[in-house]
Amino acid sequence: MKFVKGADLVATLGLTYGDHQLYVCTKNSAAIFSLTEGRKFKVLPSIVAAEYFFNTDPGLGAGNPLIVSDPSDSVNTTFSIPTSGLIAGNYSLYICTRNSEGKWLLAEPQTINRSSDPGLSVKLFLQGFYLGRGQMASVMDPLNRPEVCDSITIALADTVATYSTISSINTILYTNGMVQLIYQSSYFGRSYYLVVRHRNCVETWSKSPVNLTKNVVLFDFATGGPF
Repeated sequence: MKFVKGADLVATLGLTYGDHQLYVCTKNSAAIFSLTEGRKFKVLPSIVAAEYFFNTDPGLGAGNPLIVSDPSDSVNTTFSIPTSGLIAGNYSLYICTRNSEGKWLLAEPQTINRSSDPGLSVKLFLQGFYLGRGQMASVMDPLNRPEVCDSITIALADTVATYSTISSINTILYTNGMVQLIYQSSYFGRSYYLVVRHRNCVETWSKSPVNLTKNVVLFDFATGGPF
C-alpha cells in the first residue's frame, strides 16, 4: 500500500492499520532544511478475497469465490457472475469481501432478473459430491469454475417401448444442483422420461414421464415433481 501525493510515492508497508501523521521537509542546494509540514492519513486493510451468493447467506467463506487479482484497500473491478444455473425469476445478489485482517464485509444486495427462456430446468444432486445444505463440491475445475460441480448428460427418452433416446445433451451441473437446458420447438408438446448419466453414478430415470411444454418446465429428482 502506498501514500500518494502528486508524483511522489511513500511506502506505508509495515505501518499498523489506522490513523498516521506524515511529515515532509525539503533541503535546498545550501544544505538548509525547511520546516516540516504534516498531513494526516489512514492505513486501511487490503481487500484480499471476495465471494457472492444469491438470496440466502451460506455462511462466511462458504459463498462462490471471486478472484481479487490486485489486493488493495479499495477494489474497482468487474466480476463475471454466472446465472445459467438459476431458474427464471428475481434474485438478490450479494457480494462479500474479506480484508487482510480476516474480516468479512457484506455489500448491499442488488436485484437481478433471470429471464424465462423456454426449456427444462432440472434439480439433482450427485451423492458422492454432496456436501450438505444444498451444495455439491466443485470437481470439474474448482480453480476457474468454482460454481460448477461437473459435467453430466441429460437425455429425453421415449415413453413407449423400446424407450429409445430422443435427445441427449452433455451439459453442466452446478454446485447448487441446477441444470438448465434449451430445446428446439420440435421437442415441445409431448412427454419424455428424463435420464441422467454420469461417469461415476448409476444411470437414473425419472419415475414418471415429464411433459415438456413451451414454458420453463421444472423437475426435481428428489421429489419427482416441480421444485
